[in-house]
Amino acid sequence: MPDFTYQALTETHEMKTGRITAASAAEAVALLESQGLAVHMIRQIESSDEISAESSGSSRTQEGENKILRDRINQMLKSRDTLAPALAAFAEEMPTGRPRRQLKRLVARLSAGAAADELCQSPEMTAALLPLLGGGASLGSTSFLHDLFAEASRDNAVRTQRARVLAYPLVVVALAMIVLILLCLMVVPTFSNIYDDFAMELPEMSKWVVGFSNEMLHHPGRLLTLLLICPAVGYAVLRLLIATGLPGFLLGDFARGSSRQVSAMASFVRRLADSLRGGFSLPVALRLAGRASGRGWLNREAMSLAEKIESPDDRPWCSRLPPTLLYALRAGTGGTPNLRLLQELAELYAERVHARFDWSSGFVPQFAILFVGIVVGFVLLGLFLPLVQLINGLSG
Repeated sequence: MPDFTYQALTETHEMKTGRITAASAAEAVALLESQGLAVHMIRQIESSDEISAESSGSSRTQEGENKILRDRINQMLKSRDTLAPALAAFAEEMPTGRPRRQLKRLVARLSAGAAADELCQSPEMTAALLPLLGGGASLGSTSFLHDLFAEASRDNAVRTQRARVLAYPLVVVALAMIVLILLCLMVVPTFSNIYDDFAMELPEMSKWVVGFSNEMLHHPGRLLTLLLICPAVGYAVLRLLIATGLPGFLLGDFARGSSRQVSAMASFVRRLADSLRGGFSLPVALRLAGRASGRGWLNREAMSLAEKIESPDDRPWCSRLPPTLLYALRAGTGGTPNLRLLQELAELYAERVHARFDWSSGFVPQFAILFVGIVVGFVLLGLFLPLVQLINGLSG
């Protein structure tokens, strides 16, 4: 019979590691639970594992996880003929975006007869597969569509709110830029000629306005290039900050960072619950959810926490993941993860994102109007300040 290594909590909440012989992983878990242990991780020992235990520990862990994932995918693929048409129909109903593209690629792989080995190697496929592996897809039913509909509805609601918050300010700013361009092309040159006729010394504000107008008239290509480069650099910096998770690092955890980070955390917790519901051990579920998140900072934290859980050291977990999430991972019977609490926590983070968008929708349009007022006011003051000086000089 095969041998298994395990990590489990005792009745006194102490972490215990060991080795057990059983006919299968399920029988090994049953034997350990009969001894009063709450199993956190169990893995079959392959013959190659015993040859070089220390030198290939991380590779064995990855191979063990891939084997578990392949087994689950193979079970799901037994209902490929039912699964692929249902997913294809559902993908057509989804709004445009990354989830739809991921699902369509999964449908294409399934229709092409992709094997489990091919599917489990891609993080993108992992993201699309997790709701299926935690649901009833492997039983040949279509009950998994409920989870997919719910996930798509949540993603669509976030995108809709984000678009609603940004649409009005963007329209206002675009109209302001059009007005500014018309002023610089048609109005400012007239005033500039008047100032030249009187050989006036212009204030700094007026020099800025006249200089911008001259640049637009005589060097439009150079100005357009500059106006395109500045937003592109700003967007690149913003994407870099999001990719590194800096807002979460500054605030202490990733549930208080940017709205994108909180939204990613909600999706991560939901996928973590899906993985645990599908029967994966906690370290494996953390790694799968981290890979499926598509966020490097979140994947690194999930991998780090998984390694700490597998470590025989029973010190408290230290992680930048939210404290409530860390508590939920030990809030079940015998220190096991509490699936219900994890699902409620995912909903809490999703509601936090909605609340942030609701709050932003109240002041972002006002700031856009304020920005337009400042720009238009700057141009008008730049045009009329020299006239005021001229009138005062003539009257004196």
